[in-house]
Amino acid sequence: MHLLNVILPKPKWKKLFLLVFLIPIIGCVNSMEPPPEGSIVITPNEWTAPDSGGTSPQIQISSSFDPIQLEWRIEVDSPWLMVLKDSGVTPGAFMVIAESNMTEIDRSGRIKVIVENLPDSIHYLDVFQPHRSGIFWLGEYNSPGSTEGMHTEGNYIYISGWGEGLQIVDITEPASPFIVSWYPPQGASFEIFKAGEYVYMPALMFDTYRFAFQIFDVSNVLKPVLKTIVSTGGVPAYIWADSKNAYIADARAGLLIYNVQDVSNPELVAEYGPGSINRVFCVRVTGNYAYVGSSNEFRILDVSEPSNPQQISIVNTPHAVEDIFLHENRAYMAFSQAGIKIYNVADPENPVFLGDCTDIGNVYRVFVEGDYLYVADRARNGGVHVLDISDPAKVHPVAHYTRGVDARTRDVLVRDKIIFMGDSYGLHVLKFIP
Repeated sequence: MHLLNVILPKPKWKKLFLLVFLIPIIGCVNSMEPPPEGSIVITPNEWTAPDSGGTSPQIQISSSFDPIQLEWRIEVDSPWLMVLKDSGVTPGAFMVIAESNMTEIDRSGRIKVIVENLPDSIHYLDVFQPHRSGIFWLGEYNSPGSTEGMHTEGNYIYISGWGEGLQIVDITEPASPFIVSWYPPQGASFEIFKAGEYVYMPALMFDTYRFAFQIFDVSNVLKPVLKTIVSTGGVPAYIWADSKNAYIADARAGLLIYNVQDVSNPELVAEYGPGSINRVFCVRVTGNYAYVGSSNEFRILDVSEPSNPQQISIVNTPHAVEDIFLHENRAYMAFSQAGIKIYNVADPENPVFLGDCTDIGNVYRVFVEGDYLYVADRARNGGVHVLDISDPAKVHPVAHYTRGVDARTRDVLVRDKIIFMGDSYGLHVLKFIP
């Protein structure tokens, strides 16, 4: 990181003398007053570095504040050198110019602009290399332990950790996530789901050494409240919920459905148990249908009447279904070391196989956005893969990111090609450029 300290020009001594002389007369200058109201503008707000030998575009950082009152500090976080030069046009405006060989760039950089004597004034400029696709690092939140499960909504990510409790992280500025609240761990949690004002977390409880799921009220993100803990009698591995019901994929007890309209007292209304289906690892619900993945099957159930789930169809699979993601009448399934498979589920009674990709590590979680499928690779140092799924019959990898450390990726979420990757060491924010 290169740190450039830039102090705006000070007034001429004669002008300063006049100011000091006039203060007791006009009584309107107070050196302790905060800087006047104003704004800070970075132009442009996203900048692409030039190719080697190309012309360096200029970045202008300007302010409507009185430049005499402000002190700027510019931090450049990038693998190449950048320098600041006075714009020569507007006081307080500077241009950032790249000066190194652009062919050596292998990741993104960021420019952080701080007005040191103006509280809470931090501005960012993302820098990306030209004409190069891939996954690039933006930022991270170093949680106390592993990030096992994530759910994003609005400006927040809700995180469950193995013995780290519930963490709520602000991602308004994706490259600079920070924690806003934390609920101490009641158990070792490994999954999470948010529905409305409530968060559901399965866990191995510390006090009883039994598996259960917890329900938190997060209507106030600054102060989550534990509403109840429900023992399932099995091993809850995955959870999906809406305003009325919670669907628990239990590796021992099967699919459990709870009425959660009274979150303080959930009621078990159905158990699609071991006699009906083998070990259940994941469940997704959309409309009247639940999509259930188990140790050797993928089933679609009619749950229009939650107390009486009915099987609609079944697909035998050679491997355990670790995760299911539903997108535009398609089910994308994770099969660990066997890769991913895609089914058309427009007709729930007749799922149709569309395609697969088998050589992409240990697929644990999947997420779809647009024409791309994002894979959380649970292998050591597996990282994140991006697959092109525009043609389901010809799925192929287009990018792979790994942190180069002995970490296992547990979950992946995506928002407008910004990737949130949870692994053994926390939350990492990446950007995918096709």
